[in-house]
Amino acid sequence: MNELRQAEDQGKKAMTDAARLAEELRQEQEHASQIEKLRRTLEVQVKELQVRVDEAEAAALHGGRKTIQALEQRVRRVR
Repeated sequence: MNELRQAEDQGKKAMTDAARLAEELRQEQEHASQIEKLRRTLEVQVKELQVRVDEAEAAALHGGRKTIQALEQRVRRVR
């Protein structure tokens, strides 16, 4: 009878542990899913920002060329 009670107690404990572990696993999977979604969002933002940086660099380069041309024209006029 004693062994039966111990076996029942162990079974209950095992079920409780299994339920706890299942809940922990669910929470970790949910957390991993949220992290993955955030990672994808950040990747999109990085790509968008890289496009903006490239556009800004191109505009600065173009503007720099115009400035250089204007300065060269001034130098020619002064001579």
